[in-house]
Amino acid sequence: MNTKLIAIAGMSCSGKTTLANRVANRLDAPVISLDSYYLPLDEFTFEERLRFNFDDPSLVDSNLLIQQLAAIQRGETIDHPTYDFVEFTRGQESIRVEPSEWLILEGQYALLWPELRDLCAAKVYISAPDEICLDRRLRRDTVSRGRTASEVHWRFTNHVLPMVDRHMRPTKAYADLVLSGEDLPESLEAAVLEHCELIAR
Repeated sequence: MNTKLIAIAGMSCSGKTTLANRVANRLDAPVISLDSYYLPLDEFTFEERLRFNFDDPSLVDSNLLIQQLAAIQRGETIDHPTYDFVEFTRGQESIRVEPSEWLILEGQYALLWPELRDLCAAKVYISAPDEICLDRRLRRDTVSRGRTASEVHWRFTNHVLPMVDRHMRPTKAYADLVLSGEDLPESLEAAVLEHCELIAR
């Protein structure tokens, strides 16, 4: 089976995960989050891990990510890592993914590495205003990731925006479909599905 990879890139809380899950439900496709591939930081204490900038793409195990995506496209089954957002380190569990017609990768840097882009059948970029992404991130991280509002604001200003400007926004040029994260989820889903239909022909 020739698995076709859909990469969905964009700033944290731009709407990538929601879109990926909606499209996955329609295409019966597994979803892999790029966040799952953060490097393990077990050798550091929790206090030391707090000081890392997790919006720096150098903390992503891009080699493992690309190797596993290529393996799926060769028809192999993989067990991809998970990430513990409370402890800031790789999780103990892995997730099995088998080859399928479509596979979705979503993540801030899903279009960053040339070797990764070469594997993609569709390259999607979601754009959303910084203030909207910050508002969504505040609601998400204070509820589900144990962060304080002041911590979220500090990380957004000092970690997220500098890395986004340096590494993520330029990858918009590699997308073959650019969407607005302010649009209705139904509209975004329809646009991606239409794009995939053209690819599948």
